[in-house]
Amino acid sequence: MKNKIILLCILVSVAFSFSAQAAHKLTVNNGSGDGWYNNNVSVNVSANPPPADKYFYQWNGTSTWRLDDRYSANTTYHMPNKNASLTPVYRNLRHLIVTSGSGDGYYKSEQYITISADAPPPGKIFNRWNGTSTWRLDDRFSPVASYHMPNKNATLTAAYINVPTSHLNVSHGSGDGDYVEDTTVTITAEPPPAGKSFKKWTGSQTSRFGDRDSSTTTFTMPGSDTTITATYINLPTYTLNVSSGTGDGSYVENASITVTADPAPTGKEF
Repeated sequence: MKNKIILLCILVSVAFSFSAQAAHKLTVNNGSGDGWYNNNVSVNVSANPPPADKYFYQWNGTSTWRLDDRYSANTTYHMPNKNASLTPVYRNLRHLIVTSGSGDGYYKSEQYITISADAPPPGKIFNRWNGTSTWRLDDRFSPVASYHMPNKNATLTAAYINVPTSHLNVSHGSGDGDYVEDTTVTITAEPPPAGKSFKKWTGSQTSRFGDRDSSTTTFTMPGSDTTITATYINLPTYTLNVSSGTGDGSYVENASITVTADPAPTGKEF
């Protein structure tokens, strides 16, 4: 009787040991890592590459808490003491279209994407981004911004406006026109009236002249309508006294004057 009891205990112990060491099947759908494994064996599992319009999101299946990282397509699974299966879950990528800029592509929802506006056409400047959920931009009014992708397809368009201009009025000279702020404009004074010479340029922002004492110079346009004026001064004159003739008067230096002698007295000649 004693021997039978001992034999029975041995058989139970062997059966228990065999049960504890029995391998269980791991099935990995759409991935690799299938096989038969003992309890607590660490198994490398990998999801198949997602289709072009999708991305790996997470693993679903048996005891997913046994995964080192449920949200990684390549991770380690610690085998439970039972059959198990794991299946990768894929989600649709969202399409971002950037008009007049760069950053187009397929992205995960909640992904951050850097977008850049194209260089503005001549005479225009970047104004803002228009389109889908513009509140997801970190700065709607910057040509380079970060966009937090929504869970849907989205379109963003760079918008431009005309560069603001101001009017330059050149009094007694040339160079009038409408100009963008900080444009360098060549200005030229009109020829001075008789008896006068150019003096200087005047205006409300004299620091913007290249050389205000030169009749031809440059003016850097401010951000507001402006008038500048060429001014003149009288040339100094000198008195010419013609004795026994005509041509007396006051003249500027280097003036050409016609002088005529009076008729010669009787018996004399010039």
